[in-house]
Amino acid sequence: EERWILSRLHEVAVRVDELLEEYRFSDAYGQLYAFAWSEVFDWFLELAKRPLRSDDRGSVAATLGVVLRDLLKLFHPVIPFLTEELWQETVAQVYAENFTATELKETVDFYTSPTGRKILGLQRSLDSAVGDAMEAELEQHSDDFAARVDAAMAESFPELAGGRS
Repeated sequence: EERWILSRLHEVAVRVDELLEEYRFSDAYGQLYAFAWSEVFDWFLELAKRPLRSDDRGSVAATLGVVLRDLLKLFHPVIPFLTEELWQETVAQVYAENFTATELKETVDFYTSPTGRKILGLQRSLDSAVGDAMEAELEQHSDDFAARVDAAMAESFPELAGGRS
């Protein structure tokens, strides 16, 4: 299951947007940096290695692609030269290998048309609603998990739980 990283990506992207709107650039990119290193690269990428090496990559490869693509977009304002180079070597290469120039132009033309913009707006609304629902569910599970960890730690290390006497 890799839905958790997509949920966290959505949560972080929303928070980064909020911080940028408040002109809190250092906080925004600090949070993005922490997410990228601590969750994407330390956890998700490590967990994805085994499925990526197998014959049946499933949705892991697609999810990794989405996460890396969106990280490039989020980091672009602060490190544009690096993200542009990485984009050209990864995302643009995939598009070039899988779509003709005419197909890409037709797609861009459609999504910049009034109908395409309406579809994108509806998709963003749906993504937001699904993200909010997933976030609430994950938050509940996270709170339950944290309580179980706290209880286990208190049982194993009572001197830390109650302070030193």
